[in-house]
Formats: sequence, C-alpha cells, structure tokens
Amino acid sequence: MAQASVETLEPDLIIVDEFQRFTSLLRDDNEAGRLFHELCDYGNAKTLLLSATPFKPFTRAAEGESHDAGFLETLHTLELGNPTEDSDDERNFSTEKVRHGLTKFRDLLTLRDVGATSAVVDRHVVDDVRRELLKVMSRSERPVVSVEPMNAECVAQAGQVAAADLVGYAHLRAAAEAVATSTSHGLMSTEYWKSAPYFINFCDGYKLANRIKDLVDEGGDIAELTSVLRKTQHLKDGELTAFKPVAPGNARMQTLVDQTLDRGWWKLLWVPPSLPIRHARGAVRRGRRHDQAPRVLVVERDTECDCESAQLRG
Repeated sequence: MAQASVETLEPDLIIVDEFQRFTSLLRDDNEAGRLFHELCDYGNAKTLLLSATPFKPFTRAAEGESHDAGFLETLHTLELGNPTEDSDDERNFSTEKVRHGLTKFRDLLTLRDVGATSAVVDRHVVDDVRRELLKVMSRSERPVVSVEPMNAECVAQAGQVAAADLVGYAHLRAAAEAVATSTSHGLMSTEYWKSAPYFINFCDGYKLANRIKDLVDEGGDIAELTSVLRKTQHLKDGELTAFKPVAPGNARMQTLVDQTLDRGWWKLLWVPPSLPIRHARGAVRRGRRHDQAPRVLVVERDTECDCESAQLRG
C-alpha cells in the first residue's frame, strides 16, 4: 500500500525537516528507509533535507553515537542522489573527497610544524572541503537589516567549581554505574553534569531514567538503588514545599542566577523596553538597561530547559 502511494503522490519535491531525528531513513537496510529511497528516486523528484542541529567534530564513546559517522553517512546519501551522466564531471559530489580533506586538515592540526606558511596551507584545505560540500548543501544566515547590530553575543565565564559540585558529579556517575548493564552505554556523561544541576530530577526521557525504570520493573534491589540515588545531587520535596531557597547546583547556573535574579529581575513583571518613551521607576529604574535586555539561552538538551526554567522560575 505504501509503495503504491508513491506512484499516487507523484512528488516533485520532498522536504524532510529535522532530518537528524530520522537517520534510519537514509539507509536502505530497513523498510522505512527503502520506502523513503523509492519516494526520493521517483521520476525527477528533488529531495531537501533541513536541520538546524550541527554535527559535532568530536563525540565521546560514552555518548553512544558518532557524529562523524552520521555526517559521512548523510553525505553518502546525498552523493547517491546527485549523479550526472559524466562520472568525471566537476559538478559531481564525492564523499571520499570530503573524507580525505577532513583527514588532511586533522593531520595538519595535530602533526604539523608551526611555520609561516601553515595558515595558508590550512586555508587551502578548508576551501577545498567547503567547495565540495556546497555542491550538495548550503547554510542560510540571518540577513543584516541595519548597520547597528540588534543583538550582541555575551559570553560569560562560569565561576569557580565548588567541592560539593565535584562530589555531586561522583555520586551521579556512581548511580549510572550501579544501574548499568553490559549493553547500556551513554547513561551519564560529563556534559550532562555541566549542563544541568540536579540532573537526576530532570533526566526523564534520557537513557539513565529509562534504565532506572527498567531496573525497578525487573525487580532489582530497590533498597540499594534508593541508597545510591539519595546520595546524588537532587532536589528534595520538603525544601520545595517549604519554599526554601534552592542552591544553583553548579558554577554555570550560579553565574546565570548572578546575572538575572540577583540583579532584581524577579521584581519585574515584564522585560523593560529598549527605547522607553516614559521615565522608568522602581526596579526598572534602579537596574541598568543593558543588564535587563532580553536574553536568549542556547541549550543543547531538553533537561537544560527544564532545569533552568524550574530553578529560575522558582
């Protein structure tokens, strides 16, 4: 039925948004992938893959995924869908050329002798990779609408890491090791600990939470599990119901609190105007305008949004 639907659709353009969530479609070793390839190969149909999620140049084994392999797999799919009649045509895209260029660039960064011509050599390698990639992909940028920038990037260094933060990291790793099996990978990483304090409270949907649930369902040692989890850095019901102050939990969150709540932002009903037509009073007047400008927090994980929202709102 699904294959017959491809003939009925007669697609001219197939757009896949957030394609990084459906990488199995790029392979033909599964039913959904084979159907997707049939859809893309229909007649003269064109396929556009969209994503705002970047591929990272380095991933740790604990993360359970390889962005390098995923990137090259995506390029190979694009190569198969971008042939020309002449195999020597310069317009042909080659995944192998990109692989070779990235390997050469890595070697230059790690093995080269620093010299006067090194920067020029690196630029040539980067330009070759860029030209090859532009055959199958592009990156859209927000256009400049005025001479004066409408926003500014503020990079704030986090404060000192407290001893309690390191103890919390050790207990979180211990909890992950206590529930891990020989086949479970990526239950906990340093990035989780750095990104979200009280991770154990906000890990719903992550491998660690799923593994804990599985252990309970399997009838594991609940007493031992409870003992391990109680040692982790976590929010306590009694403190929350009593409306007691909640410690930021790590240096990154402490810096964010220092720049917002501790400057009186909690007293504001709304964000102060950038170009006020009336004189401000109260908390708005006491605060400096650039300190109260709207801010966009760039986060990589759902747990960061939940954690920051819960702590700052609370």
